[in-house]
Amino acid sequence: MNGIQTVLQLLQRIVSSPWPDLVGVDVGERAVRIVRVKRRGARAAVVSSGERAIDAEGADPAERRELVKRALADLVRERSLKGKEAALAVSGSDVVIRRISMPPMSRADLLPALTLECRKHVNFPMEEAELRYEILPKPEGSESPDVPVLVTIAHRRPLDELRELLEAAGLRPSLLTIRPIALRTLLRASSRIEPNEVVAYLDVESLYTHITVIKGEDIRFSREFGVGGATLTEALRRIVVPGQGTLELSWEEAEALKRAHGIPLGSQEAGSAGRIPLSAVSVMLRPALERFVRDLWNSFDYCNEQFQGEAVTRLVLLGAGSQVLNLPEYLAGVLKIRVERADLAESAMPSRGRARPGQDGISSESALGLALTNRSALNFARPAGAGVPYRVAEAIPQRAAAAAAAVLVISVALPAEVNVARERGRVETLQHGLSALAPRMDGLRRFRAAREEETRLHDLLEHLTGGQVLWSYALRDLSHRVGPDVRLTALDVLEPEVPAAGTAQAASAQAPVRQVRITGLLRTQSRRPEEVLGELMQSLARSPVLGGVRLEGCQAVSPSVSEFTITAGIAE
Repeated sequence: MNGIQTVLQLLQRIVSSPWPDLVGVDVGERAVRIVRVKRRGARAAVVSSGERAIDAEGADPAERRELVKRALADLVRERSLKGKEAALAVSGSDVVIRRISMPPMSRADLLPALTLECRKHVNFPMEEAELRYEILPKPEGSESPDVPVLVTIAHRRPLDELRELLEAAGLRPSLLTIRPIALRTLLRASSRIEPNEVVAYLDVESLYTHITVIKGEDIRFSREFGVGGATLTEALRRIVVPGQGTLELSWEEAEALKRAHGIPLGSQEAGSAGRIPLSAVSVMLRPALERFVRDLWNSFDYCNEQFQGEAVTRLVLLGAGSQVLNLPEYLAGVLKIRVERADLAESAMPSRGRARPGQDGISSESALGLALTNRSALNFARPAGAGVPYRVAEAIPQRAAAAAAAVLVISVALPAEVNVARERGRVETLQHGLSALAPRMDGLRRFRAAREEETRLHDLLEHLTGGQVLWSYALRDLSHRVGPDVRLTALDVLEPEVPAAGTAQAASAQAPVRQVRITGLLRTQSRRPEEVLGELMQSLARSPVLGGVRLEGCQAVSPSVSEFTITAGIAE
């Protein structure tokens, strides 16, 4: 028995070991960045890091993919990385990340159960998706037998595009994971895991901001929203100055103004930047900052509701976009929690672990986290049902695996009778389990029938008592249907017009239906606004609380963002 345990521990160590030589790839909106990490035993060091800008403004999705492919291929060629194993994070509207509690079950049953459960979380067919999961540790003190699972569903099309991108650049796609996994790896490497504190990490990029909420090793929430550093710069392109009118600034001038003065606060607003008073800068930044804070509040409220009052107590700003002057002070004043900046790359890889003299520093924290990720992480590059043998074969070099196989063939020969007896015992166990489940199936059917009857009677009682809008149910249903590419900005209730008493219209009209007007933003990226808007209206039309969904208007705000207005009747 001790020998078997030793072998199992050895296999577990092999399966969860890090890659000895891995290249992390970070594809941003304006640049491609890579970080190569090599290991010598337990010590890891960055041996290569680089960045290549992408001028994709005005380019269509196909042209942008070609620009990214050429930029990555140039980096691979310059750094002599051809044939190296690579890691890349998947993100965007075609990726859904959820934390789900599942009843205890075997790993063989867990994947089909998750596939069935996750159909309601995606707006594309599950037949066109890939699903990967990670079993999370149970919260301390939890008495529930349910198992928390981090589930990621991604459309197969962008996954194929990412594999093609890495292969076209000369790299081997060994790890396709998600940004929260890379962030958690970086936190481990920098010894910043907080086991008893709920911390939100904000990675501010050019066009988008990624938020991840973590407690200890538990990834509780992750999403991205369409406000980034470029949003603040765009807000400063047209500044209204009292007594002077509207001042038009170029992108470079607005970016320089943002970097020099950031968010003017307090006495700073009395100053000026040339002919521009800083008080006017504060006024122009306010709408973008309010959108930014509103998305943060929505994320924090969701986490607070899901985890029974365990609120976020600290916000950590990451990325180059977080370097805006006074941004931590502004967020701390509005959110009323501690806000700080962090350089996780410096903490994880101090100067002795950085690149060799003469080479660049670490170009991307996300790429560094990917390059440090272990083999046991959630991985779309590995088949969904890959078990321990596949993962061991993946981790062991081919020559070592061939030698080990030869030794096993020569030295180990199990009698056929042992295998037959083992299979017979397994069949008997399965038969016993099936017979034990029969009464439970009958009980489950009775419970479902009783629950349906209870729901029907509850709806009938509400109808008979006059009907009231259950706003908590309506808003929760609406939040589940808008999708990751839609951000709601306003929800107005429109009271119906009641015909005057005694008129023919009043005598023949049915009870008026209350309307709601929904206003929001669409993030289109590589897709047409009509396509994203059509998915949204189809999703709203399936809602049990909304009806008569009608588009009032839609107009472009920027090349990748459109504003829309929709009205719909609400059930009472």
